[in-house]
Amino acid sequence: MDGLSGAASVIAVLQLATAVGSALKDYYEGVRDAREDIRKLYGSIKGLEGILGRLKDVAKGMSDETLLTQPLEGVRADLEDLMKKLQGSEASETRARRALQSLTWPFKKKDAEKLVVAIEKHKSSLSLLVGVESLHLGFEQFEITADIRADINKAQIQEERRRIIDWLSGGIPNPSQEHNIARDKHEETTGSWLIHDNNDYSGWLTAPNSFLWLNGGAGVGKSILCKYLPALKIISAILSSRDTPQSLQNEYERANVGQQKPTMKSCITMLKEVMAGFDNVYIVLDALDECPKIEDKRRRLLDLLRDICNWNLSSLHVLVTSRRETDIADSFTNFADELDHFTNIIAAGPQVEEDVKKYLQQQLQSSVFRKWKKSLRRDVEIALASKADGMFRLVALQLEALSRLRAESKIRSAMENLPQTLDAFYDRIILEIPEEDQDYANRALQWIAFAARPLSLKELAEAVIISPENEPCLRDEDRIMDSKGLLDIIPSGLIRAVHVEIEVDNTIEEFFNGPSEDTSEGYSNESSDGGHVGSVDGSVVESVNGNDAESVGGSGIESEDDSRSHDSFTSAGTIPNTICIMLVA
Repeated sequence: MDGLSGAASVIAVLQLATAVGSALKDYYEGVRDAREDIRKLYGSIKGLEGILGRLKDVAKGMSDETLLTQPLEGVRADLEDLMKKLQGSEASETRARRALQSLTWPFKKKDAEKLVVAIEKHKSSLSLLVGVESLHLGFEQFEITADIRADINKAQIQEERRRIIDWLSGGIPNPSQEHNIARDKHEETTGSWLIHDNNDYSGWLTAPNSFLWLNGGAGVGKSILCKYLPALKIISAILSSRDTPQSLQNEYERANVGQQKPTMKSCITMLKEVMAGFDNVYIVLDALDECPKIEDKRRRLLDLLRDICNWNLSSLHVLVTSRRETDIADSFTNFADELDHFTNIIAAGPQVEEDVKKYLQQQLQSSVFRKWKKSLRRDVEIALASKADGMFRLVALQLEALSRLRAESKIRSAMENLPQTLDAFYDRIILEIPEEDQDYANRALQWIAFAARPLSLKELAEAVIISPENEPCLRDEDRIMDSKGLLDIIPSGLIRAVHVEIEVDNTIEEFFNGPSEDTSEGYSNESSDGGHVGSVDGSVVESVNGNDAESVGGSGIESEDDSRSHDSFTSAGTIPNTICIMLVA
């Protein structure tokens, strides 16, 4: 019996009770010697009508309408029996005829009293049913209200969580973009020497408070390796699947509800609180050597790493990639003395050279090189692999240069004359830029390399026309009419377009900075005619050092503090009860 049929059954009994009440009224008017019995019975029937009326409303929402069946059948049977006796032999007579004769009350006093008792019992059972169902419906409404309140409370908590995450991550580069770019560059089967065949790496994954330093020269694929960590999926925020720790909420409140940026001290406090909630925490810091030394930024980052390791959390695992520079090596030598589980892995040697060969083999199978003869592809593979010295970046640039050639003789000749170092390659690429575009290209590369954040193409087009040595330093007639033309001026091997922003390869930054203090590669930033190919323009140096923070030409290029080296811990990924915190130096 559904809600509608249950309510219909109640209505049918209610109509029957109403008819009985109407008949009793007729008897009350026509039978004077039994009015007291009629009045009592009529009162019980009217009370029954009221209860049935309430039951009709309750029946529509009853959880188990079979509970109605037995009580209603009992009431119906008694009412039908009572109605038959009230009608008697007069059922076939007209109402007009009955009105003319005296009615005879068909019940003795004792029988009438029994009827009243029976009706009262029905009233009691139905009243109890109404009460129970009303209480049940009340509880359901209470539960619904409680659920609504819980949903509202959950939404408020989620909104507060989102505001706290936005507050923590505001203005901080999201490492997932660089991570995805690096993942796209990864060649299947390369890197297995570190991930699958290295006891030091597997030990780092599980040892308490472990530290792994992956170091090597420029372009050997350190960033690709560290972004190849299995099962460490990068997502948008460290709190995406966790309750917001109370310390974060407190810091958010202290920062005027997110109106002020968190201090370095509060960031460290919050980081420690978040890390305490996981069984395993993996901090991956890529390219530590690219953290600038100016204003002691690198030293402070190294000190921060030491402080974090000194928390002595058994759940903590830190992986750092960098070149082997003196200050970094000295700091990590001290780390090795202080930590029980410190590992140094050098990305060099036969295993890296084998990866370079795999990379070459895969690239030479692509559509660009498939039209070449097999013998030519084999010779190119052997020639480039033998001189790569483990540098993926150099091999990629060499392949790109060869891919532009059409004749086999040209390709074989070029193989013998390809630059053997990254910096020599960059020198050559820049020197091949047409003379009329050299100035624009040189300025553009410097701006891209030293900007505190990725620049849009429109911003870059404005920046390259600044001439601080001239008055005025910015002239409208010097503007490039189509900013997209910059992409044709700058060689594709040096930059990449990411949505509307332009980024430069990390090795380009070193090219303009000059050789690393510990880099064995020797190169000159001077062209063959004595001119400086990679000299840094004064306007770029001033702006990136924060001495020229005004908007230039209305383009909105502004100097920004480079806080990426130690505030980027707010972007992370999770596996079950594990957190991976990606940092960008």
